[in-house]
Amino acid sequence: MPDFPLEARVLVARAHDTTPDRVALASSVTVLVRALAGSAVDEERPAGLDTALDPQAARERILFVASPSVPEGRALTRDELGRLIEATPEGGLVIIDESLSAFATSPRAAFAAPLLAPATTDPRVAIVRTAPTGAAYAIAAPGVIAGLATEAPTAEQLAAIARSFSPDGLDEVLDRAEWVAAERQRLERTLRDRMERAELDDKPFIDIVHSDGDAVWIPVGDRSAALAARAGGSEFPGAGVRYEIGSDNDAFVDAVSEWATS
Repeated sequence: MPDFPLEARVLVARAHDTTPDRVALASSVTVLVRALAGSAVDEERPAGLDTALDPQAARERILFVASPSVPEGRALTRDELGRLIEATPEGGLVIIDESLSAFATSPRAAFAAPLLAPATTDPRVAIVRTAPTGAAYAIAAPGVIAGLATEAPTAEQLAAIARSFSPDGLDEVLDRAEWVAAERQRLERTLRDRMERAELDDKPFIDIVHSDGDAVWIPVGDRSAALAARAGGSEFPGAGVRYEIGSDNDAFVDAVSEWATS
């Protein structure tokens, strides 16, 4: 592992109630995942949660999942997280990207390394999370961390990590996450109410699902291109539209409502 400035690792470790020897820093999540799993994992196409929880997945020595997932925003429950870890064989590694965990609001959601709470010490688990300016960090067993060869963060990234993981910086991060989560819930609730009214009026409507990420997820299947063209957001062909909470939230809600009920 590169000799990163200890200060940044200490601050990250403190935020997760762990020790600096369990923390690695890197220039991006992609770099970290490659270092943790080599070419065995395609970091752009992690296993879906349902796939990861399939008993057959236990045969895999290395598994990569995101919780909350993208685009759906589905988070592992405590039972699912436990099953996933227990299914990982000794000497294996389950890499969990928990970058969006601060936005989760489901009471059943559970994470291996939440902010301001103790991180798991199970040697079969490595958690990766994004950090400011595109940097990333991992939390894993000291032996795993010590053996990592990663691309170091830039000086700018290290300075941003230090700022964000200071007490004041963490307050700002958590305040922002709380606002995004509340706004996402407001949009979901508004859309759900409008769809219920449309159903009562015998108009077309779509299902509005809950997300635990930083975005509203509209699973409209093959109609995703049409919805994205009307309302914006990111199209996932054949699956749906993911709208990341931003400044045009009400315009998105109005556009989805008009498209869905007309």
